[in-house]
Amino acid sequence: MQINDYIEALPTHRDENYLYTDARDAMEPVEDVVNASIDATGIGGSVVGKVLNVADCGAVESAIAQELVNLNTVVISDVLGIEFNEENPTPVEVMLSSEGGKSVLAQSRVDIVATENSKSQMIVRTNGLKSAANCVMSIDVKANATLDVVFVQTEKNDAPVFVSTTANVAEGAKLSISTININPGFVRNNVQVNLEGEHSHLALNGVYEADGGHVDNTTLVNHLVPNCTSEELYKGVLNGDAKGAFAGRIVVAPDAQKTSAQQTNRNMLLSTDAHAYAKPQLEIYADDVKCSHGATSGQIDQTQLFYMQQRGIDKQTAMRLLTSAFALEVVNKIPVESVRNEIASLANIE
Repeated sequence: MQINDYIEALPTHRDENYLYTDARDAMEPVEDVVNASIDATGIGGSVVGKVLNVADCGAVESAIAQELVNLNTVVISDVLGIEFNEENPTPVEVMLSSEGGKSVLAQSRVDIVATENSKSQMIVRTNGLKSAANCVMSIDVKANATLDVVFVQTEKNDAPVFVSTTANVAEGAKLSISTININPGFVRNNVQVNLEGEHSHLALNGVYEADGGHVDNTTLVNHLVPNCTSEELYKGVLNGDAKGAFAGRIVVAPDAQKTSAQQTNRNMLLSTDAHAYAKPQLEIYADDVKCSHGATSGQIDQTQLFYMQQRGIDKQTAMRLLTSAFALEVVNKIPVESVRNEIASLANIE
């Protein structure tokens, strides 16, 4: 197959997983495909980093992004492999960058392994992507390991960016993935996590603030064994003609008794042209579980706004304070302190 054939195979709005984001339409301007540049800092000591051949890496299986994974795999030859061996006090930081605009598709792949009993943090920044991008990340969290991953995008991208993450979590392991999109152009985040070992835990958190632009967070959490827990919290602040979408699916397998899973999506709309779409889903095939999901969209509370204005706070400042307070719950959950402070400053959160 040629590259154009893989692009033609990308899903459209007719695909259930892409109701709000047409991947094929977004990629249609692509005329050339290149490898994105990957710069990694903090690798050393107990962190092993090396360039791997894609043929030597395991296949990535994704129920919500397989077409994007296939497009990625057929083009790239080099994969950045990162292995965490023990506790790492300094987070590893990976920066993805590219040039070329909408007619160039930059591809990248990062494979992460957190070995048994390791404790580590990782920051992935996508501000440097100046072309269309298709980024694939594979995560393997071994038994009793703890891994925090934070995706950060704080500068507007003019071309579409797709980030697809697939993770497997073993017995007693903990994985958190935080996704931050501030002033995005066009971003689609795919996250699939398979809880494969008993007593494993997952935390998915996301915050997106857009004044125009398009941001879509699609998640799939598979509870495959008993006694696992997962928590999801995504919040969006949308202004102008921004479009925000969240589609979250939790699947509890027949043998996954004693599962605890929570999923929440909340959106604040600051203009009449902004749109928020939410599609929370639960598929439960076990009978001894505790699962919940919910989604809300609304505007700023006019009573609170009036109350603040009556006390001498101008309307713009009052709105900023209210939107900052709305986002604070997610920002406080970012496990990497430096990123938490950075986002709090950008979002004007005191």
